[in-house]
Amino acid sequence: MESLSYLYYSLVFEADTDPLSFEISLPNFVRSAQLRLVSTTWMMVAIALFTLSLQNMAIALQVGDRGTEIKTLQATLKSKGYFNGPITGYYGPITAEAVQQFQRVNQLDIDGIAGPTTQNILYDNGAATNTINTPLNSASRGLLKYGQNNAHVRELQAELKQLGYFNGPISGYYGTLTEAAVRTFQATHGLQVDGVVGPNTRDRIQNGAQPQPTSSNNTANSPFQLDGFTVGGNGFTDLEPTPDSQPAPSNDAANPADAFPIQVDPAASPADPSLDPLPDSAASVTNDDDPPPAPIAAPFSRATQRFIAQIADEQPNIAFAVSFGNGSDRFVTGQSRAVETVFRADSFTRNAAPFASSTATEPSMELQKTIYGNIAPKSIVHSGRGLFFAQNMMYSHSITVYDRDFNLVKTIADSVDLQKFGYPQYAGIYRGSPVEASFSHSGQYAWVSNYQMYGAGFNHPGSDKCTPTQGTDDSFLYRINTETFAIDQVIRVGSVPKFVATTPDNRYVLVTNWCTDDLSIVDVQQGREIQRVELGRYPRGIVVDQQSRTAYVAIMGSQNIAQVDLATFQVDWIENVGRSPRHLNLDPSGRYLYTSLNGESQVAKIDLETRRVVTKTATGNAPRSMILSDDGDFLYVVNYHSNTMAKVRTATMEVVKTVDVNDKPIGITYDPETHQVWVSCYSGSIMVFSA
Repeated sequence: MESLSYLYYSLVFEADTDPLSFEISLPNFVRSAQLRLVSTTWMMVAIALFTLSLQNMAIALQVGDRGTEIKTLQATLKSKGYFNGPITGYYGPITAEAVQQFQRVNQLDIDGIAGPTTQNILYDNGAATNTINTPLNSASRGLLKYGQNNAHVRELQAELKQLGYFNGPISGYYGTLTEAAVRTFQATHGLQVDGVVGPNTRDRIQNGAQPQPTSSNNTANSPFQLDGFTVGGNGFTDLEPTPDSQPAPSNDAANPADAFPIQVDPAASPADPSLDPLPDSAASVTNDDDPPPAPIAAPFSRATQRFIAQIADEQPNIAFAVSFGNGSDRFVTGQSRAVETVFRADSFTRNAAPFASSTATEPSMELQKTIYGNIAPKSIVHSGRGLFFAQNMMYSHSITVYDRDFNLVKTIADSVDLQKFGYPQYAGIYRGSPVEASFSHSGQYAWVSNYQMYGAGFNHPGSDKCTPTQGTDDSFLYRINTETFAIDQVIRVGSVPKFVATTPDNRYVLVTNWCTDDLSIVDVQQGREIQRVELGRYPRGIVVDQQSRTAYVAIMGSQNIAQVDLATFQVDWIENVGRSPRHLNLDPSGRYLYTSLNGESQVAKIDLETRRVVTKTATGNAPRSMILSDDGDFLYVVNYHSNTMAKVRTATMEVVKTVDVNDKPIGITYDPETHQVWVSCYSGSIMVFSA
């Protein structure tokens, strides 16, 4: 039976009240018991018993809680490889997800609440620590498996790379590349092939593992699972090793097409009408001295394309042949590095030569740098002048600023004295929660939205599920001088402001207000909001044309995009673009608008002349933010639930490359000078890739 003190303290913590306010916070049945105490001495004895009982009883910890107990929880989860966020002492969604992962591995109820049972197992399995600087060691790693993102995974990747089994970036994220390497290692050493690093696999990696033979340097002969398919070996008739008669490719060939010979079975399956054929001028890829096959316009089936693209991307050294179904979809390749761009997930035809030759010129999307720290970046935005602003929400209460050399230039606290900025009703220092940023077109100022404010007078914060009738608190927009990094202006906007956009003529700053269903128009010269434009449920992304005449706003609670006239503030609509449009990009010509469709896991290309969707492309699960290259030729999309970034050729809307990123990618920006893409991962990192 639960003790009285445990019930009391559970109520106190769940209500987010101050446990020192003892008489005020006591439950009614405790106050009744107090009245029956005959002396102050007995009351003090009762309080002492409450405290003593507390020391022997774990308190349930859950989302919204704060304190040293949360720091201990986060540090212990981090030491065991479940938590990779900053040690903040605040129990937010990142901590809850880490607790859920721990509960899943230990076969507990998966509720994200660190109750007594969860804490007892967590702290008993390896030494618990009350410090936030827990040393890494093998005993504290626990199981390493798909989806984890921590220093232990980085160590594993480095060990597997040294042994010749892992050929990806040392990212710390346990994705499909890492899992495939683990499976290959396990198969080679007679271990259970499950892709999970437990005690037996870890012991073999660290003690007595034999390096992968350098002569083969591939994993083709070891079977592993990939999205329900068995890859490699002879256990699956739809995927068999390349026949011995297949000539080995020469890596020294001058012509990329010669370096990666491809045979295409001319037995074509019926064409998928949703896929366009290649141009008539496309040349064919030849294999050695064989005559080139006749161009065939019929594409592989879409399921085949996706599977081939995954194999090519995740296993870059495999030599294999593939046969699907009745054999009508078939290809043979001597080395799959070329088909990273040849066989793509959303559009491919049998005449593959133009894409095979393009592998020599298209950048490879290599990881350049991973930045960690006390961050939980909701977004990352380039100033246009070599500075990158990461907005870290309420988990760090900061904006972190980086330069092109990946150095942390400044950490800007989100604390402000609202009275000094013209709001006398608010006394003292208040904190925000930075969400998104937009720069003036000279790069001199950054405008940052705050999800909510923290301090006296802000008692009704909004949330991700809200309506205007709830009367949630308004929030504020900060202006930051990019030379001094000081917040020099604060402007009230709507409730839960999300996206921010500055018009090219620097006249207006536009802010979408999630909970008041409207758009704030801020006049830069006047330094205040001059207009609210009603839009509908959950407005999010904004983009403005180069003439500063029209703003387009994605309305996530609909299938529509608002078109706002910035002279009259009248609204027109682009309708039926797809479910839950979230983020918007406009190409340099102003002809095409791109939107991520969060409800469909696709990206749509819209012709603004016809106001119709031209095509849609699947980039991954839950596409969030996007960014165009400076020439508009490529669109880069982060996929929140896939933990990937996709590179899309805008002319054809084909996914030409997909790379793994750390957990929960949500923001993205592009630097035209270095041709690099910066990705912010909500789980606590920023990754920089060559574009």
